[in-house]
Amino acid sequence: MLDVDAFALKSIAEVNLAYLLLAQRLLQTDFVLGQYRLGIAKTTAQALLKLSSAETLKLANTKRLITHFSLTEQQLQQVLKRDKFGSVLQQAHLTILATQQSMAMASAEHEGCGKA
Repeated sequence: MLDVDAFALKSIAEVNLAYLLLAQRLLQTDFVLGQYRLGIAKTTAQALLKLSSAETLKLANTKRLITHFSLTEQQLQQVLKRDKFGSVLQQAHLTILATQQSMAMASAEHEGCGKA
């Protein structure tokens, strides 16, 4: 039987692999939309698409989760507390926040490209 640490590491590897495969599929289908949904910079998205199968497995088997929460604590609380009537408004608000975050990342990336 696996001990708790070995089980946790195996679970992390499985989650990472599923995330990487999903990320690659989203980016292959629609690069810009995939980048937005994943909340990642263009350079990161391009790097994910260039990974070989062996590199994908190696990255998945790191001892840390490669995903992160994209919602702030306040946004998470709002989502958890929303009522049925406010859900459409909350979804629109979260979409606006996510778009602003994506635009800020794109702007920062663009500024970084101009510094050579």
